[in-house]
Amino acid sequence: MRLTIKFINYWSGVELSVKGMRNAVPGLVGMFDDAGCVLRDPVPGDIVDIAVGSVFGDPRDIVNFPARVHVLHTQECLAHGHFKTVRQLLFDFDLVVGLVVDSGNMHHIPYEVFKSPLGGIGPVSLEEVASMAAGVSVARLRERDCCLVSTNPHPLRLALLKALRASEVRVDCPSKVGCNMPNGIKGGRAGKLEFMSNYNFTICPENIVCPGYLTEKLMDACLAGTIPVYSGPRSLEDGFFNFERIVWADGKNGVSRAVEEVQYLLRDSTALKQRLTLPPFASGALERIAEWRRNAAGLAGGIAALTLERRKVK
Repeated sequence: MRLTIKFINYWSGVELSVKGMRNAVPGLVGMFDDAGCVLRDPVPGDIVDIAVGSVFGDPRDIVNFPARVHVLHTQECLAHGHFKTVRQLLFDFDLVVGLVVDSGNMHHIPYEVFKSPLGGIGPVSLEEVASMAAGVSVARLRERDCCLVSTNPHPLRLALLKALRASEVRVDCPSKVGCNMPNGIKGGRAGKLEFMSNYNFTICPENIVCPGYLTEKLMDACLAGTIPVYSGPRSLEDGFFNFERIVWADGKNGVSRAVEEVQYLLRDSTALKQRLTLPPFASGALERIAEWRRNAAGLAGGIAALTLERRKVK
């Protein structure tokens, strides 16, 4: 089935064409591929089938756009400031995809499924994820203590950085936050994973702790085989990540507890090796990827069916 689609209000620098979105958010376009749909950009005179927009702009731009079906796609959570207006308009959309809840017209698909091609997880293949879930190829002590790769000076990120450095843990930062080495990592996400793989620990808390809100931060640490120093949800993605491998920095006194745990593990190489030996992913990780992919394709199929229904209405 051929569908005309208009992308609206995505973040700066993204070309809002099918080709541009396939590069920027490949899973979003890929779910239509999996549903047997062929997407094309509208040309003058077309009646647009689907208007898809994000929260990085006024959501009224989406619901007011002349199209048969209106979809809000967001990789943010309900607690995020971008939802100040969206909360009032949620049910003006035919479908809301990516939110942290499954309710009414809202459907949860994790951030990482949209951000990466659905056939794999970014630069890492499903076979590599499977080997990591089995504890293969990550159980080694790394040469360096800890790193932080971030351009967002989030308070928890800064608190962990300050506390770890004060406890004489070496934290290398090649990006804007805490930079103490040549700035920048070449090679995109693959380069980031290669850099992180040299470290025993990576500081990677979420910007917001909200049920189900899980971005690339924990995923990248796990893919790199490093131990995440993390704060985020423990609910919706349970069964995908191995939570026992994580150094948790959430809750009351979370920073001090995390620093003590990192210090202990760095002092005891046997304990550190045992922690690194734990697989980053749970044994059912590949099944969860397949489930999310099926769910995403099902949502795309539903959008296509609704479009066909509305094409019949003159």
